[in-house]
Amino acid sequence: MGVIFMLHRIGPPQYASGLNAFLSCAPDFLDELFGALKREGWRFVTLDEVADPLCTIGAHTSHHFSLRRLERSRAMEEIAGSVRRIGAEIGQTPRHFAYPYGGPSAVGEREVDLVREAGLATAVTTRHGLLQPGHADHLHALPRISLNGEYQQPHYVETMLSGLTVALANRGRRLVTL
Repeated sequence: MGVIFMLHRIGPPQYASGLNAFLSCAPDFLDELFGALKREGWRFVTLDEVADPLCTIGAHTSHHFSLRRLERSRAMEEIAGSVRRIGAEIGQTPRHFAYPYGGPSAVGEREVDLVREAGLATAVTTRHGLLQPGHADHLHALPRISLNGEYQQPHYVETMLSGLTVALANRGRRLVTL
């Protein structure tokens, strides 16, 4: 049995945490897990709560494997299976994709081709970067700014969005792709 869920830690918005996952396990384990999470202040988020023109639910694979380590057919099934499952759950097919792990060891030309073949409009890697006009030619290998861990504070986000950290991380390169 598999369950897709999105949880949100209850608390002030500036300290909000999210957990998105796909679990494939026994139902009794899920009951135990969800009970423990609820005791720690987590609750389910409804689709109505994330319904916003600026919010899109995308695909991410079924089991969070590094696609580059899988045989081609298995990697494609991870991508397509995730798209199908999320589409069935939310009533619309996802158009966007986030590569698991997303770095050079996890995403190459083959994975970009697979995502394109799966019919997805865009895909993001974990390569640190801001979108540039040249990315129009690389829609399935887009960079992103990851807001995780300690980097959720407003001053960190402002610095990252200024481009300063991108220039440092990429030795001055502005167009970051594969």
